[in-house]
Amino acid sequence: MAAQSHAWCCLARIPLILYLLAITAHAQPNTPAVEISGQPGCGMGDYLKPNMQDCAVDEIMGSNGTLAFTFSVDSSGANYSVLLTLRSVGGSAIMRLLDSGSSTPLIGQVVYFNDAVTESFLRVPASQLTPGQYTVVVQGLGGATQKMLLYLRVQTPPPNVRLAAADKAVIQTIQKECCPAAGNPNAPAVCTSFLPSVLNAKSVDDDLCHQAAFVCDEDGHLTKIDFSNAGLQCKSFPAAIGKLPQLETLMMRYNSFGGATMDDVASVLSDSPAIRRLMLGATNLTGTVPCSLFDDHELRTVMISVNKLEGSLPECVLASPTLEELYMSMLTLTGPLPDTLPTDSNLRVWYAINSDPVTGETAGPGFEGEIPPSIGNAAGLAFIELSGHQLTGGVPVLPEGMRMFEAQGNNLDGGIASPLPAGLVYFDVENNSLTGPLPDFTQAADLVLLDVSGNQLTQALPESLGAAGYNLQYFDLSGNRLSGNINAGDVWDRLPGLRYCMLNDNGFEGTVPASLAAYTNLVYLNLANNSLSGDLQAFAEAITSAPKVSPQKAGRKLFSKQLQQQGSHISAHSTPSPLLARKLFGSYETYTPATLAGWHLNPQNILALGSGNIAAARRGLQQQQATAAQQSESPVQAEVPAAGRGTASVAGPPPDTQQDPAAEVQTQKPTLPSPATQS
Repeated sequence: MAAQSHAWCCLARIPLILYLLAITAHAQPNTPAVEISGQPGCGMGDYLKPNMQDCAVDEIMGSNGTLAFTFSVDSSGANYSVLLTLRSVGGSAIMRLLDSGSSTPLIGQVVYFNDAVTESFLRVPASQLTPGQYTVVVQGLGGATQKMLLYLRVQTPPPNVRLAAADKAVIQTIQKECCPAAGNPNAPAVCTSFLPSVLNAKSVDDDLCHQAAFVCDEDGHLTKIDFSNAGLQCKSFPAAIGKLPQLETLMMRYNSFGGATMDDVASVLSDSPAIRRLMLGATNLTGTVPCSLFDDHELRTVMISVNKLEGSLPECVLASPTLEELYMSMLTLTGPLPDTLPTDSNLRVWYAINSDPVTGETAGPGFEGEIPPSIGNAAGLAFIELSGHQLTGGVPVLPEGMRMFEAQGNNLDGGIASPLPAGLVYFDVENNSLTGPLPDFTQAADLVLLDVSGNQLTQALPESLGAAGYNLQYFDLSGNRLSGNINAGDVWDRLPGLRYCMLNDNGFEGTVPASLAAYTNLVYLNLANNSLSGDLQAFAEAITSAPKVSPQKAGRKLFSKQLQQQGSHISAHSTPSPLLARKLFGSYETYTPATLAGWHLNPQNILALGSGNIAAARRGLQQQQATAAQQSESPVQAEVPAAGRGTASVAGPPPDTQQDPAAEVQTQKPTLPSPATQS
């Protein structure tokens, strides 16, 4: 089993470490699997069927997770080839293909790769599709979110067709208009090797219809063109493309059309009624967005990101009932977002980030006005990214199918509509001016990440917060005006999956919940700058409970690897506590007023608590309190801590505690990887 490949469609663009990961990683025994042939339009009984064009499977996966898709070829063999196209939204991912008789996977070739959107393809000729089951393993490599959406498209082109003469003439015209003169040392590989080879193919397997991600129908007419990242320098948008009446997918991103306008594109494609997917990101397009492009075609996917367009977003774009995916990041469009999504909208992905997460640079002022309430009409809308604009108002009612919603860094100043939808896994509206209470979480049992930090939210923690159960991992309420008892209801007894918990810079009252210390997954907790009170006895006892994973049980090498993966700097020579081994205390400040009767917990004190050496911690606290009293201009009587209680303010490590230079605990709040802008 071997895949077709060409130089410009490039694994070379993936960092070496990711390439090695792709080669060596295999599906784990517990990897969830999705049977492709059982999906609508994807099979014939238990097997794939020939000439499939619209077989698509979408799933949600952790940004560092693994997911498998399976399909089968019947005993008579395949009378088709297989083309797999994977797009991940919200993070980067790679795919590999294994058959039941091979231990060496085929690696998908990456078309483009960044933290926000990644697309790759993998092609297997009919002659190499032996009967049996095949497994497509998708590996997440992190990215913009904790979860990502996966779109796997499966096509089964006919095996023996050759490029029709009329279509060959079109490709030759594109070659002439978009490639430099022969002998130019800067000519891209698509001009010097790929096109000369496929346009003069001697065999069927070498024909353009069977190369890279190109697809032809049974008559040899092109239905898909993919020149992504090819380095073409066209004088304008090639008019010859309009002579391909069967063309459904045109992928030309990261090339140059020499400043052609969007009206030029619409004019050329007016003779291509079958066009459904149009990917023109980063192609130096200018002008306004013409409605004729949407009115004259049943477009499903449109990418126009990173182009210097003018004006505002016309109503016809979001009003299109056929549009499923819209990528419009880092554009120079302004004005309000039209509130025109129809009740029969099929929109699933709307990606429109306006600021570079690395440099902070914006393409322009961005959109203004409210987030369109009509997004609720798109029942299948699963992903919205509207960060870095000047949007105002609140967060409207989200559609039932919403999985990921992100609108950070705007001017949102209203409330968050309740309830959050049942399927929501990622909700990030940090750094706005949102007001009112937290939303109702009763239905949001799948919620994994919630970040509402840096707003002006008020009132108490809702008891419904516990509805997320074990799923909730990242929880940031910092920098708001929330108040009330931090132990509202039994919230902290129902969120054992928490890994990051930031409640700092609010007005919470009460004692620190011992439940937080006992959570075995927690890696970061920040309760600073609240109005907490009481003692830490129950918290200290919980922090020293036996860990679920230890070097003795898991093996020191494995344990050390786990710590490295989790970003821990704590030596594996120390017996870990559930809290300590995962780098917990970033900032736990002024638990009670800043007096000698208060605890100030720093990494060294937590190290003592985490090792179970409470007695050493008490002695150290007592000694340091006495030292502080002696050095004070007004001596203070040192108070001996009672058993199980800490009553001294401490600044250094307790004696009798083994110190490790690598045991420092960082105090900076962890941040998620930011999405790349060119999507």
